[in-house]
Amino acid sequence: TGFIKAWVGGIDFKHFSYDHVFQSKRQVGSTIKPFVYASLFIERGREFGPCYEIPNQPYTFYKGEYGILKDWTPHNPGREYGYKVSLKYGLANSMNTITAWAMRQISPQHVADFMKQAGLKSDIEPVPALCLGVADISVYEMVGAYASFANRGRYLEPIYISRIEDKNGNLIVDMSLSRRQTDLISEENA
Repeated sequence: TGFIKAWVGGIDFKHFSYDHVFQSKRQVGSTIKPFVYASLFIERGREFGPCYEIPNQPYTFYKGEYGILKDWTPHNPGREYGYKVSLKYGLANSMNTITAWAMRQISPQHVADFMKQAGLKSDIEPVPALCLGVADISVYEMVGAYASFANRGRYLEPIYISRIEDKNGNLIVDMSLSRRQTDLISEENA
């Protein structure tokens, strides 16, 4: 539904009113990876599906590509390589190499554009490191965008006040009518 059931934005609003849900932005790290894979399936789903296997090896973004100033090669923790994995396995195990491969098949710009469509309003630089989550995004934005996957591909803008009534129960405003709803991706891709 997109209805917010709980909102814990800080430790003590009286003495520290900074809201960590809406105001605070942090690098999202590996929580960005489903957006990379969804972008791949949207752009090139006829070629690549969840069962498509690729070698687990480092993949390099080269100097000059996407405006980067030097070669960059993401690695997995432990640096164990040399076997094939499915895209599904790569996502489920948060493998940096497989996510970098997925980003190379489309582009950082495709991923950034998809994330904007998914309701993320923060600045998202279309750089290769985006595949590992360098973007600073709020919890509020991430929760709304993530819910699209569970909601069969439909984005519903999060809402915490659905309507306002007067003391007699007369409707003053129905806020649920003006919120953003989008068919973001197909149910199969979600």
